Amino acid sequence: MPPPPKDGFSDNALLGRLKEIYSKAYVAEVAKELAVARQQVRDGLADKSVVVVRIHERFTYRMHDLSEFKKTLMQRFTQWFNRARTLTGKLWEEAFRSVIVEDGVAAKTIAAYIDLNPVRTGIVNDPAEYRWSSYGEAIGGGAKGNGKKARAGLVRALRAHKGCDTNATRWANSVSREYRKLLMAGVVEKLEVRR
Repeated sequence: MPPPPKDGFSDNALLGRLKEIYSKAYVAEVAKELAVARQQVRDGLADKSVVVVRIHERFTYRMHDLSEFKKTLMQRFTQWFNRARTLTGKLWEEAFRSVIVEDGVAAKTIAAYIDLNPVRTGIVNDPAEYRWSSYGEAIGGGAKGNGKKARAGLVRALRAHKGCDTNATRWANSVSREYRKLLMAGVVEKLEVRR
């Protein structure tokens, strides 16, 4: 983000920026409000920092703050989208649901789906080659840190429903082979046949 100008924006520069995102009627209201404030300053009825600067700050505080800009943009787009389609609420609020994934088949399936994403998108041919996934980290990671955490997470996804502990040391036994077999039953199997 570029830093704000040292002396701030002129009224015309501010209004020019506002025209890009607000209606003509709203920008005209702001222009009128600025004209009244400037007249009050000229007449000695108000201090510039009190009236004019506050009007500017209502709009410029977010011009150099990416998170504020993104928040405002999403709010305004959502309001427009909802009005255009007579909807209510947050954008896409009904399209996605958050659910708790219990241990068992659902956990295995979701873990495999996530670990196969780099294969589906063509980034790698084998999910073990993609180190930024739980499977890639479990295979290539060290005995400590993220490798151990990834192995423990996959052990939990594959075995916790059977009452097994989720210790990462269980990965080296049949858990790693079971998970690899699950992954190979998907997209990777077709790729390996072509080799």
